Amino acid sequence: MAYTVEQIFSNPAIEKHRLLGTDEYIFWLKGISTGIAIRLRKQRSGFEFSQSHVIKTPLQGAGYRTSRSWDEDKDYALHRAVGTVTDYYNDAVAAGHTPSDSWIEEY
Repeated sequence: MAYTVEQIFSNPAIEKHRLLGTDEYIFWLKGISTGIAIRLRKQRSGFEFSQSHVIKTPLQGAGYRTSRSWDEDKDYALHRAVGTVTDYYNDAVAAGHTPSDSWIEEY
């Protein structure tokens, strides 16, 4: 599936986002004041991403760090990076937890 930047950041967990520079974004989750920066870098086999922070909700034992921080497609790599945070956020909110700044840890 193809994604656009606007589709990726339209996730209901996201309060706002902005472009920081070429292939670098920052976004904020609803109810959390810390912004999470994502940087994409072109690699031989596609695009690798790095992120400034990880999420650790009350449902998790530790902050989530993906084992696959790349994809062949640039927009899908960004989708994957944002999803490593928003998927856990959405699960915790659905389980009745209130978002907290303590959910965000530096990477």
